[in-house]
Parts: sequence; structure tokens; C-alpha cells
Amino acid sequence: MVTFHDVTFFLLPERYPALRRAYFRAASRAGARLCDVAIAVSNTVRADLERHLQMPVERVRVVPLAAAPSYRPLDDANIKAAVRVRYGLPDRFILNVGALEPGKNHATLLRAFGRLKAQGLEAALVIAGPPAWRYELLLRQVDRLGLRDQVRFLDYVPAEDLLVLYNLADLFVFPSLYEGFGLPPLEAMACGLPVVASTAPALREVLDGAALLVHPLDVTALAEAMGLALGDEPLRSRLREAGLERAALFSWERTARETAAVYREVVAGRGA
Repeated sequence: MVTFHDVTFFLLPERYPALRRAYFRAASRAGARLCDVAIAVSNTVRADLERHLQMPVERVRVVPLAAAPSYRPLDDANIKAAVRVRYGLPDRFILNVGALEPGKNHATLLRAFGRLKAQGLEAALVIAGPPAWRYELLLRQVDRLGLRDQVRFLDYVPAEDLLVLYNLADLFVFPSLYEGFGLPPLEAMACGLPVVASTAPALREVLDGAALLVHPLDVTALAEAMGLALGDEPLRSRLREAGLERAALFSWERTARETAAVYREVVAGRGA
């Protein structure tokens, strides 16, 4: 039994250093060849397994992930104030969560944010995620765009603080080039935070009408969607409600139950 979360090392090889890319490709090929049945975290990943690893779809079961139960709307003003002070957060900010590597598409996000700032946006951009691969390019881009005082890189943030960040932010933006599932926007939705994300297939699948989706490389469309989601209060309200409803459809109890069913299926098949 093998669980596949994505196959980005085939789709976006530039996201990985050469040795890591070669390792992931070899390990995934071996896993696909040797396993009786594979679990994919989305229909998108199942299709990718068929395309890139020649796995017949009948050997793949889709079991979705979920936001942890701790991600929820938070009303405790004292906890919010403490986290705001701890990270030096401004009154209004756009939040992005993800490791600093090319596939997360921070470069397009920075350009779109720069356009909004030039139009008078009074909000900062906060990026929570550890440096990973080629992150130094982002730091140089921030300087080129003149955004040094408007963009905050928080590095890794523990889950208990991330919950509060989702509850403090005005908007969550996730323009990733590819995801196998897309947990951060689902976590944001579970906290009642409006979401703008990319049209990457797994994000369309998981977010399913509860977020504003734009092409990940369209700077103009991304800036426009961010501006709408920040300034149109009826739209913000609809996104909050739709996001909460969508996130509630996923649970780790469901994930565990469906995963156990696949394992029982494999065991029964071997005993037959």
C-alpha cells in the first residue's frame, strides 16, 4: 500500500534540487509498481498517477485529506492580540502559507500585491513558511518591487499560532502552480477566512466554488480578485459562508475511515 500526495517531481521538476527529484521519481515508480492498491489524496493525483506512472485507475482509491479540527473561527481577543504582538502584525494583512519554493508561485503573488499597493491598498502581505528552494530570489524580488516594508516573511509558524493568523488575516491568497490537495486554503476556509486561489486542478476540486479562482500566472486577474475579496463586503460574506460549509465536508475521521477500508480491501484480496 502506498499513499501518493502528489507527483510534482514529474510535473514541475524545477521545484526540486536534482538529487531530491531523482530520488522521488525512483521511489514513486517503485511504489507504483510494487503496491497492490494505491491511495491518492485527490482525483487530480489519481489522474496524474495514470499519466506519469502508468497506474490503472482501478488500482487507485481516492481518500481526501482535511483541515485539523483545531482550525475554526476564534473569538478570543486576548489570544489574537498576543499573536499579533508576537509577530509584529499590522492591523490589516493578506496571508499566504507555504514553503518558499518556486512551485508556490510567490513571485506572481508579489507582483499582484505590488499592483494593489500602487493603487493605494492599505494592507501588508504576510507569508508564513520556511525557506526551501531558491527562496533568495523572492527576497530580491521584494526589494526590486520596493515592498520591503510591506511584506513580512514569518518562516515556520507552529499550528497553534497559524490558527490565530488565519483568524487575524483579512484574506488568504494561494496562487500555487500545482497541488496534490491544497490543505492551507481549506484550513483558511475552516477559520472563516475568504480565499483567493489558483485554478490548479486539485484546488478547483477541493475548493469547489467556495473561493475566487484565477489562473496562477495572470498577475492582473490575481490583483483584481484580491482587490474584490478585500473590498466587496457582500462577496466577503459569501466567501466566508461558502468556505465554512465546504471545509465542513472534510474530516480526519472520514479520512481514517476510508483509509482503513482500503487496507481491509487489500488484506481481503491477499487472503482470497
